[in-house]
Amino acid sequence: MRGSKHRSIADALLMFWVKLKTNLTYNQIGILFNYDTSSEDRRKRVSDSCDAVMDCLLKHFVPNFLGLNRVTYQQALAHDTIYSKTFFGNGFKFTWDATYFFVNKSSDHVLQKKTYSGQKKRHYVKMMSVTLSDGYVLDTSGPYPGSKNDAQIAEHITKVNEHLAKCCGNDAVAIVDRGFDRVRTVFEDLDFLCDGNDYYIMPFRNGTGFTFCSGNYGYNLPCQNGSRYDPLIGCAGANTAACSSNPCLNGGRCIQIENEYKCLCPAYFEGEH
Repeated sequence: MRGSKHRSIADALLMFWVKLKTNLTYNQIGILFNYDTSSEDRRKRVSDSCDAVMDCLLKHFVPNFLGLNRVTYQQALAHDTIYSKTFFGNGFKFTWDATYFFVNKSSDHVLQKKTYSGQKKRHYVKMMSVTLSDGYVLDTSGPYPGSKNDAQIAEHITKVNEHLAKCCGNDAVAIVDRGFDRVRTVFEDLDFLCDGNDYYIMPFRNGTGFTFCSGNYGYNLPCQNGSRYDPLIGCAGANTAACSSNPCLNGGRCIQIENEYKCLCPAYFEGEH
């Protein structure tokens, strides 16, 4: 990106930042930067500057810092939280979900129809994000029209993003909501194992553990006796003596996992106990 006689590189970055923060028109931004020209000339200069910044970001920043192929397996594990480790094991975990951007009703009939969601009764576009356990945004795809549900978007992403399967080891877990059940076969083609009537957690096939989905939560903890994991009592049939002495401090909850235990810490506390 280069400067010109009409604006410097710093001015272009500022124009782009103002556009993102305020959503002013290009003409209004040109007035803020004292462009003493016609309205159309101001609009074109600011528009060209913002386009140049976006092209620069897409060429140099996005490929180097965003995307599923930009984080190693060990770097992803560093974003685990105590809750994600307790409920979903020690492997690579990522969450799929969408972010909505509501828009006004368009005068264009085709665009109006594409952006309208029959479920929410509003017009919007959405971005599908893949995040790690602590909220770190790994990748974002879109925008997609509001008429497309999360499952349809996920199906499209799995077909066009070759890094999705490569970034995960055998112990990876994808955390999704029940809407993704509609594309169960798509995830199974990527060697995900879908189990149960409601599909909240879909771990890669690795020959160990199981998937148990119930209510609003899913658990992928390895009960060696083959029983289902219960969030309150742990593995069925396991010795519960580990939690009998209430080893968790400050009101933490003790969860039995085989013959060991884990403590779920309350807010503002952390540690093993």
